[in-house]
Amino acid sequence: MNFIEHLALASPWWTDPGWDKNDRSIVSALKSGIKFRHIRQHRLKYPSLEIIRGPRQVGKTTEIKMIINDLLAQGKNPKSIGYFTCDVISKYKELFEILKTFSQHLKLNKIKTGALFLDEVSSIKEWQRAVKGFVDTGLGKNIHLIVTGSSSIELKRGYERMPGRRNGGKDYLFLPVNFGEFCSLTNSGRVIRREKFRNLLKSPGKFAKFKEDVLIDAAFYRKCLRDYMKTGGFPRAISDLLKYGDISDETLFIYQSVLFSEFEKYKKSIATLIQIITELVKNIATPLSFNAIMKNTGLSSADTVKEYIEMFSRSYLGLQLFCVDISKKRAFNKKNKKMYFIDPVIFRILQGKFQDPFPPDSNLAENLAAVQTGRFFLNEWANTGMLNSLFYWKSAKGNEVDFVIYLDGKPFGLEVKYKDIVSKWDEISIRKGIGKGIIITKDSFEWGEIPKIPLWAFLLLDVGNMGSREIRQIRRNAQKRIRAVYGET
Repeated sequence: MNFIEHLALASPWWTDPGWDKNDRSIVSALKSGIKFRHIRQHRLKYPSLEIIRGPRQVGKTTEIKMIINDLLAQGKNPKSIGYFTCDVISKYKELFEILKTFSQHLKLNKIKTGALFLDEVSSIKEWQRAVKGFVDTGLGKNIHLIVTGSSSIELKRGYERMPGRRNGGKDYLFLPVNFGEFCSLTNSGRVIRREKFRNLLKSPGKFAKFKEDVLIDAAFYRKCLRDYMKTGGFPRAISDLLKYGDISDETLFIYQSVLFSEFEKYKKSIATLIQIITELVKNIATPLSFNAIMKNTGLSSADTVKEYIEMFSRSYLGLQLFCVDISKKRAFNKKNKKMYFIDPVIFRILQGKFQDPFPPDSNLAENLAAVQTGRFFLNEWANTGMLNSLFYWKSAKGNEVDFVIYLDGKPFGLEVKYKDIVSKWDEISIRKGIGKGIIITKDSFEWGEIPKIPLWAFLLLDVGNMGSREIRQIRRNAQKRIRAVYGET
């Protein structure tokens, strides 16, 4: 089969106007019972290169098929839109031929501009060489390229090695749906009260208004939180919750395959992966060294532990937090790290397949708070594949604050105290170590010098509103962390 046949086979709308009725991704999305889009409005720009990152099964393929359907509904020439799944090839030279073939296809059909979607491009080593050559030869001057991938290191390399060739193309990071979206999706599109994180901290009046608005539905949000802790935010898991009241064995098996697939691709030991992940689950919220994990698992090398944990993070399955040096606003790269998991479904896989105990609610609460706080930095997480400006803090005397971020250049602490009674003693680490912050609680909802907010209310906050000062700092931190972790310039 030649390359044009490959493209035509993967792009059935070229010949079949009713292609979407038989497309597995679209049919599955329609049958799921949930209506969700990662990108609410998408615009083509010629030429440009956009990158969509995220873990497998989070909905990347479904989203680009939906975008294609939208473009066709807008009247775009079906033959101006191409799709190709890169899982079926392994060499960047083959990818270049696919790109060149699509460009020639547009020319032969006298189509001025086109859009080409390359799914799971990170499965091709050095994929960026094909795209770079495609752009440099002028073949892509009239094409909007959209690539997806689940390996941040491969996408990051491509991102950094094509300076000036993306022409303003956006970066997206698709994560499991957040708590507010979960509440809406599982309750027939119910409108969920949101508030910007910064606004909540501005005055006791704004805090009191948000508190009054959401407390009216507190019982509803508490129930949703119990479901969210059990199910998480992957689309198929949410669909199962609506249909069966829980995640089905079939879905857990699919996610188990997803969990292992990236490691199998690089010929890594699944037994070693399970040993390391099990140790991390036991120690959620506890700073650990690679040496400690090596000793506890009986593995022979701390470097092996480091490699597996970084691969786990690069596959968007977990997030690794560094201890922060408050005075220098940067990480202690050699100190112990804290590890969190991108979604509770991972705990369900380990529980069902390997009989690992499900984490207690206090640890689940901190894990959810970690991922939610990570969403503050979604843009830079998408750009670099790393969570660069979310830290934890620990003093020489052992006092600790779960999360530290910088607001207007100043440190801000977030401490999770998921228990029935929260006292002034629980504020001490933030007061003495950080200065300002909030405490995320089980039910306490109080304004004060250190405000307290229930986990379910914190998870409703709109955190995607970082200012330009923070973004500049994040970019600087990102480059330092990339060099420190990967040794690249």
